[in-house]
Amino acid sequence: LLNVKNPVYFNWEFDSAYMFCYDLTIAPVPQNDFDYYKHLRSDLQHYFNISVSKEKRKLPCLVFSSTGKLPGTKYTEPDTDLEESSIKKYIRNMPVNEVLAMLERYLGRPVIDETGITKNIDLEFPANFDINNAKQLLAFLRQTGFLVAEVEKETDVVVIGDK
Repeated sequence: LLNVKNPVYFNWEFDSAYMFCYDLTIAPVPQNDFDYYKHLRSDLQHYFNISVSKEKRKLPCLVFSSTGKLPGTKYTEPDTDLEESSIKKYIRNMPVNEVLAMLERYLGRPVIDETGITKNIDLEFPANFDINNAKQLLAFLRQTGFLVAEVEKETDVVVIGDK
């Protein structure tokens, strides 16, 4: 969740004008003796003037369950192609929770997996499918065998601020 004056610095698109390579090297110390996350937050504040915190917020979410008719997998190796320029997009031989986590960025809301399914599945999108069209993506997922409920739920979020 962004709480910043200028969100363009934090967009999904890769613009080299706003890219940074960040590396935090810490001497090996026992985890009990050192708060890594506190040090990381302090370092980000110092070098980039951003704050990072974990909070609970009530947000609109998509809760996924199953009709029991989700496809299995025909493949032995996991593979994905969701490139915008690809004619045939697919996700193959991946667990449901990973598939939903991958699609979350295209759906624009937090996704909660309540399917209870641990098996791997395949999703084969129609030719020239617009993966960035959340409404079309939800319709496809429903057609594939997912039940989707739109609810407000309290969830953990990372808040990035420029304070």
